[in-house]
Amino acid sequence: MAYFIDENTIEEIKDRADIVSEISNYVDIKKIGANYKGLCPFHSEKTPSFTVSPQKQIYKCFGCGEGGNVINFIMKIEGLSFPEACKKLGDAYGVVIENKGRVDDARVEKLDLMYQINRELTVFYMKNLSESKTATSYLIKRNITSESAKKFGLGYGKNSWDDVVNYLKNLNYDLDLAHQCGAIGKNQSGNYYDYYRDRIIFPIIDTRSRILGFGARALGDEMPKYLNTSDSPIFLKGRNLYGLNLLKRNEKVKKIILVEGYMDVIALETFGIKGAVASLGTAFTIDQANILRKYTDNLYISYDGDEAGKAATKRALEIIHSIDWDANVIELSGGMDPDTFLQDQGKLKYEVEIKNSTSGYNYLIKEYQKTLDLTKIDDQANLIRYIGNTIRKIKSPIQRELHLKQLSNNFEISIDSLKNEIYGNKTQKPTERQRSRNTRVSIKPLTSNDKTFLEIFRLILHDKEIYRLIEKKIKPLEIESPQLREVYLSIVSSMEEDKINKDALLRYLKENNIIDQNIYNELNKKTQEFDKINTKNLLEELINRIESTDEKLNRNQIIIRIQELEENKNKTPQEIEELKELLAKLMKVSKS
Repeated sequence: MAYFIDENTIEEIKDRADIVSEISNYVDIKKIGANYKGLCPFHSEKTPSFTVSPQKQIYKCFGCGEGGNVINFIMKIEGLSFPEACKKLGDAYGVVIENKGRVDDARVEKLDLMYQINRELTVFYMKNLSESKTATSYLIKRNITSESAKKFGLGYGKNSWDDVVNYLKNLNYDLDLAHQCGAIGKNQSGNYYDYYRDRIIFPIIDTRSRILGFGARALGDEMPKYLNTSDSPIFLKGRNLYGLNLLKRNEKVKKIILVEGYMDVIALETFGIKGAVASLGTAFTIDQANILRKYTDNLYISYDGDEAGKAATKRALEIIHSIDWDANVIELSGGMDPDTFLQDQGKLKYEVEIKNSTSGYNYLIKEYQKTLDLTKIDDQANLIRYIGNTIRKIKSPIQRELHLKQLSNNFEISIDSLKNEIYGNKTQKPTERQRSRNTRVSIKPLTSNDKTFLEIFRLILHDKEIYRLIEKKIKPLEIESPQLREVYLSIVSSMEEDKINKDALLRYLKENNIIDQNIYNELNKKTQEFDKINTKNLLEELINRIESTDEKLNRNQIIIRIQELEENKNKTPQEIEELKELLAKLMKVSKS
């Protein structure tokens, strides 16, 4: 496997890979001050002299002298060549290494041209903004200063189908290359068109000041409100964050605030609150969590305060907890987002909310508690079990012990009883580190409903237009399997793109342990058979199959509730009315 790897690719691997996370897979290291220490894996020692610096992204053993970056460590620990170590890390972090046998100058030149096109367009959009009264008025209305607009490189895409296309033509850029990096669109007739029309443009910039792509917000009521550059050879949404370029490379910051949107990042920066970043039109990912952990020890989540924002917060916390980390949750009143809150309440009140933020674990417990009636013994027991399961996930022994004592005091249950409930008969706390990339996903047999959903997902991956036919028919929460629900959410987040990159999507799902091998194999099956049949008819049949299964489940639930009500001899008027409604529903379901 002797081949050269260009410098950009090597830098990208080092940027994406988290040296602490990688070394933790082989060495038990503990945080001491700003660094991590452990026993050196390369020589025998009793006193730890092996040090890992997350800030510098290097390791050094002061006993044997071994040291280097994350690539050097993988080479040494795995006995790999430099290209093999790069390939291993590249596969883990989604960095494609293609140039085998020699330096692929053509590929490097192609990527450089893509960055150049995006930089050229950023300047072009900024000029458009300065000449548009409508666009500048919109920013003023949103309290975005000219200084902030300049700092973030904000621009404006005119309400035209060929403004950008003609501009690139006049500069003799390859329009197909511009389309490949998501700068312009292309219709079925092969004609190119401006993708971002009558929209405020947000350049997405990496920590090396390269323009990866764009976000765009409609000025009017056009839907979708936001458009984002699709994944391309230079941009993967799930592995980048908006605003990250304002942080210094390889330097820890006091805190980072994770928000939902571009405007939230800009508002926080404008009000003098540093360290805000946003995920890019997609659900928060493990890769993004690992990136943020390289920059800070203190992560805050400040999503919108509405129900959708709360659901997104819970999903983000699941990701963060899966890598042995936690984040404080900032809860804003009235369902506000950070931008609206700052405009309405100001900086000082937002800083108070930061101070009043709660740990991610406590947030999850509090949200779960809202669903219970704690006057009931069963619900009290459910809460204790839920808190117990949450405590098991906490990495810090001190934090675990404090939570156990609090739980013991609140419910007047002995700590020993709680430990038996949480850990079984073994009272010792689990010490094995949770490592998301190394944790094998258990393979469970697929139900008939699972297989039906998988067939629908295969159809979508084969033909993007299929999604348009079912987007309102399938709701994520209706998908029982957590793995399949994540597959569907990943597909949904890709639908704003011009096409779904099936291979990249499946690789991402598998590498991040979102799906197991069984589901990966099902989704990766060849789809040539779909070319020979009427896919719309097949889709209708699959949807009917799911609805039929749901109806059966619904019928069973109705019958169980009817039996419960009939057994109750002292029914309230409300229960009598409920029984009548359920009987009517049962008759309707039985006839269908």
